[in-house]
Amino acid sequence: NIVENNVFYRCFRSVYLTDRTWLYTKVNKPPKYIIDATLASYAANPVWVRRYPRLATFPRQAKDTSPFLLGNIIAHNIAFRCDSFIHGPERVSHLARIEQNWTAGDPGFRDAEHGDFRLDPDSPAALTVAFEPLPMAEIGLYNDALRATWPVVHPHGETSTTGE
Repeated sequence: NIVENNVFYRCFRSVYLTDRTWLYTKVNKPPKYIIDATLASYAANPVWVRRYPRLATFPRQAKDTSPFLLGNIIAHNIAFRCDSFIHGPERVSHLARIEQNWTAGDPGFRDAEHGDFRLDPDSPAALTVAFEPLPMAEIGLYNDALRATWPVVHPHGETSTTGE
């Protein structure tokens, strides 16, 4: 799993890491080993292995879920006004690669209170964590020959446009 370039604002927990060992040990028992058998079937399928190459590295049977957690990445995120950034058991956190995340207070958003989470290039978070913001100006409705109407008129009477 990769958690990268996200903004967490006014949240209880930004990222919750768990290995779900309690579930694994509850259902993955002899003679069926349900979870191991399911993963083995995916690992035997070339389509799945091409898309998820790490499947081929998983053991046929594991005593816990730690082999599946290696390789999780939590990087280049910004957490502002959150109670905690990473939450979960220490045995899980040390298996993930957690790097270059901003949790040190005000990251320098233009106007977070009103939903403007853009960062100026010289803001503290932009200079520290190599955060790559979404190109908000390029997201949304746009005029196109295939569009039925322009501007788009919603049933409740509002008009939407974001670009030409």
